[in-house]
Amino acid sequence: MANTGCTWTASSNVGWITISSGSSGSGNGSVGYTVAANTATSSRTGTMTIAGQSFTVTQDATAPICTSNTITPTSNNVASSGGSGSVSVMANTGCTWTASSNIGWITITSGSSGSGNGSVGYTVAANTATSSRTGTMTIAGQSFTVTQAAATPTCTSYTISPTSNNFTSNGGAGSVSVTANTGCAWTASSSQSWIVVTSGSSGSGNGTVAYNVAQNTSTSSRTGTITIAGQTFTVTQAAATPTCTGYTITPTSNNLASNGGAGSVSVTANTGCTWTASSSQGWIVVTSGSSGSGNGTVAYNVAQNTSTSSRTGTITIAGQTFTVTQAAATPTCTGYTITPTSNNLASNGGAGSVSVTANTGCTWTASSSQGWIVVTSGSSGSGNGTVAY
Repeated sequence: MANTGCTWTASSNVGWITISSGSSGSGNGSVGYTVAANTATSSRTGTMTIAGQSFTVTQDATAPICTSNTITPTSNNVASSGGSGSVSVMANTGCTWTASSNIGWITITSGSSGSGNGSVGYTVAANTATSSRTGTMTIAGQSFTVTQAAATPTCTSYTISPTSNNFTSNGGAGSVSVTANTGCAWTASSSQSWIVVTSGSSGSGNGTVAYNVAQNTSTSSRTGTITIAGQTFTVTQAAATPTCTGYTITPTSNNLASNGGAGSVSVTANTGCTWTASSSQGWIVVTSGSSGSGNGTVAYNVAQNTSTSSRTGTITIAGQTFTVTQAAATPTCTGYTITPTSNNLASNGGAGSVSVTANTGCTWTASSSQGWIVVTSGSSGSGNGTVAY
């Protein structure tokens, strides 16, 4: 509005406002203008000067396009001890976004929401499990993945069950259970060739070891071990049943003087085969080795023989006969007597006899000093006897 005859002009002070009509006039008039589209995501203000007065135009921002949010990086690998990190968010100005953790062990410490470009801070708790784990955060509609390593296992508490086994001589198979923390490796090895690990020679965590025990053909029992996860598993195997039919003794006899003495006999027998030794006579005494197993020795004493006759006795050893022959005692030959000591005969002659008394073993002879006396029998003898003439 202007007085009649008063001239005026209209001009835009910004490029995006254009005077479309009435750029000048006189008296009352009207000014037309156009406003260009605002492609920015911020509102803007411009002015026109009309008839010396300021006309203000305020234009809203263009609604932002919020479909191209991105994050950098999109994942992170974290040690078992945990840690912290950050994620950059790229979003158009005016585009709002949020950040949330999908797992309890990932915590958002900053940037749980924002607009336009921004940053999200987070922490990862320590992983005490012996398995790795994966979790995610959703940031500005995008998925951010955290992969965390497993805790280093504590590998000091290996146990096995059972810790031993007994087998008969014909052998067999068995197994041992291993208890170990997840991730803890172990091995199994035999100390003896007759014990063979058939499965489970190595493993990790809990497991099972299988083994075979070969037949024991020896007549001695035996013991071997398997070392499993650092622990000792003991196998005890019985001896084979011995064949006990081949007993022998050396020597098989002995000759001793009348004054007696000591001796010994060697016994040869298979391992595990038992035997005994016993005397058949009181004058033969077993002094050691009255019983035994396998190879051994029997000792014995023979008493003095006071008789003037030799004697024989035996010791039965491991079913075999050992013979002792002992010489007679040497006789005392000083007490010879004869009965009668004389005889009177008629002139026509005749026959007679004389009894001789002598210790056993004592020899003697009979001889005539005259041709008309003839010894007809008993011209020699030993011990008691008779002489005929």
